[in-house]
Amino acid sequence: MIVWGDGDLIIPIGHGHRAAADLPVDRFEIFEGAGHFPHLEEPERFTAVLDEFLGRHPAADNTHGHLARSIRESMADSDPEVRVAGSRSVA
Repeated sequence: MIVWGDGDLIIPIGHGHRAAADLPVDRFEIFEGAGHFPHLEEPERFTAVLDEFLGRHPAADNTHGHLARSIRESMADSDPEVRVAGSRSVA
């Protein structure tokens, strides 16, 4: 999820559109009239958007290093030199 104020003068909304197009996000929420801190400018709306988003996405399982193991396995799939244990082969 990306939340962006369309009146952001620090990082213009075009960057938000580009990020939403380039990243695997399922929601790009634009706060019309908000600036660089939409979560501070419209806290009730931000909370509602965040609550709805979190309600659709269960928490990740990071028990007993699950997340670290998943990352290492993903790296091993993309790079045969990376062992699942996380260390590189030494020639």
